[in-house]
Amino acid sequence: MYFLADIGAWSLASRVTSGFALLAFLVVAAVISYRERLKQQERMIKSSSPGDRADLVARVLRSFKIDTENLTKQQQYDLAVKQLGHEAARHKMNVAAAIIILVCTVTAAIALTIVSSNGKNDGFQNQPPDGGRNEGLKSDATLTVERIYLAPEPAASSRYGSWRLIEQAPEGLEGPSHNKDRVSELRMSKAKIMRLIWQPKPEYDLAASASLESDEYKVQLTEKMVAEAMNFAKKSGRATNESTARVELMEYINSLIKPPSLRIAVRNTGDKAATVNGLSFSNVFSFGGDAGDGGALLTPLNKEFSARLTYETNSALQFTDPIKVASDDTVVLLLDPVVDDATQGDGPGSLCYDILIDFFDGTGPAKLLVQTLEQDDYVGLHLF
Repeated sequence: MYFLADIGAWSLASRVTSGFALLAFLVVAAVISYRERLKQQERMIKSSSPGDRADLVARVLRSFKIDTENLTKQQQYDLAVKQLGHEAARHKMNVAAAIIILVCTVTAAIALTIVSSNGKNDGFQNQPPDGGRNEGLKSDATLTVERIYLAPEPAASSRYGSWRLIEQAPEGLEGPSHNKDRVSELRMSKAKIMRLIWQPKPEYDLAASASLESDEYKVQLTEKMVAEAMNFAKKSGRATNESTARVELMEYINSLIKPPSLRIAVRNTGDKAATVNGLSFSNVFSFGGDAGDGGALLTPLNKEFSARLTYETNSALQFTDPIKVASDDTVVLLLDPVVDDATQGDGPGSLCYDILIDFFDGTGPAKLLVQTLEQDDYVGLHLF
């Protein structure tokens, strides 16, 4: 297979100084483009599903003006593949001839330029592949966050609820500040804070609530829910008792909840490659901690991408293998954040923190703010 880059044709394009040479260059490009399209059609037909193959084969045969009225589907398929192969092979010779003409033409143009300039350097010798731009003038790696989202959850957990990223304004949030300047900045800029929360499905949220004892809410506890709760109690070695079914159901659902799995899509818009070494977490404020019961402390599943957060100190996640991000490339970073302790109190609390990417931008260490998140330390259904 021929590629323009293999013979340096893109760098030769800057040396095209005559109409004939330009025409030869365009012919090479056109022939290569057409041949690649033929090969792509052949690959598409061979890899297509039986349902799509008939339409692809028909279009190819129509383009070659071949009558297929008396041919079977298999014969049409074989004929289309064979015809595409023949056409690609024929244009392979055309590519070779066009390349020879182009090289000869450009060589002649360069020779004439050297002669006409009395042997002076015409600026083409030892020219770097980037057109002569000094490597030192390349811009540093610049990372931008394109998207932050949640990965799909296990079926057992999602049956009862799911993780959600919910936007909220910071104005009404109050609590002990770990970084007063950052809190002021958030409120003045009216930046959105994303709340990372596990939300139960309404029917299970109401059914597990032990404080709602009216018949209106008791009916929410269906026979199926009671059976699930009793089965969990037996497996846990506790005596089954329908009067405590709500508590058992809550404990059962909480045992299924897994840590959230965040995905952060990051693009490098700079010229130099970036090296992502890990993530760091800067606490902003926290609140809660009143006495309470219920919920569950989460256990990270993927230790390599898990971050354990606490109100007492900022945290960091160092990647075992740094991630390279070439210029104009996009990578997706994995993160399973778990808040072990959000506040000083014994009860459930929430921790608000900044996520930052730690990377090398080609010149030195740099940081990029990804998102400000608020997350609870106890997750799931609670008793109040």
